[in-house]
Amino acid sequence: MEFRLLGAVRAEVPARTLVVTSGRARALLAALSWRPREFVADDLLIDRIWGGSVPGDPRDALYTAAKRLRRVLRAHSPVGWVVRQRGGYLLDADPQRIDVHRFRALVTRAGAAPDRAAAGHYDEAMRLWAPVPLADVEGVWAERVRRALSAEWLAARVAGIEVELRLGRHAQLIPALRELAWDHPLDERITALLMRALYHDGRRAEALDTYLRSRRTLVEAVGDEPGPLLRRVHADILRSAPEPVAPR
Repeated sequence: MEFRLLGAVRAEVPARTLVVTSGRARALLAALSWRPREFVADDLLIDRIWGGSVPGDPRDALYTAAKRLRRVLRAHSPVGWVVRQRGGYLLDADPQRIDVHRFRALVTRAGAAPDRAAAGHYDEAMRLWAPVPLADVEGVWAERVRRALSAEWLAARVAGIEVELRLGRHAQLIPALRELAWDHPLDERITALLMRALYHDGRRAEALDTYLRSRRTLVEAVGDEPGPLLRRVHADILRSAPEPVAPR
């Protein structure tokens, strides 16, 4: 059995997705999958599942959510995935059975690998991604996790693009970089990568135009001029340097 947090929260067995219809049971699965093979205390689970809307008897409500989750999992696997002990619960699953932990492991592996291998690891990590993690779980904790994971995804995506640029895949990356720059107009690192890709694809005028648009956006939005990174890449392009300084 495998568990998914990227997208809708779910469990999967070969050729089948298990439907966890109870919203509280889904939230419990998410909270336990976030820290697999670690006991999570009742109080923490109650906070993550109900937030400020705690039911009258929260421990009984938690027990009911656990019972519903176990019923779904046991219908398709004899393994006791959800374990009760010491005033808490544990999901007894190898982290590599959970997509978010596989994603993180691939990103870590990519960061230590030569460029060609790293590009493969980043690509595999991106294929695990879904635009909205914990998509069908509500609450403050779930929203906090979504923000954290989205930041991790963006950092991994940018790192992967840097690797691919070093491998010379400038033209292929321009559409993705344009989309990222549109979604994150104040992120100067993304703008710098787009400028580099355009320049190395023989589109020097577009690269310089990109700088001017970014400068205008920064001045209007936050009242600041571009930082050292963008200014350096801009200066490199103006000098028509064969290899502009890579963002760091």
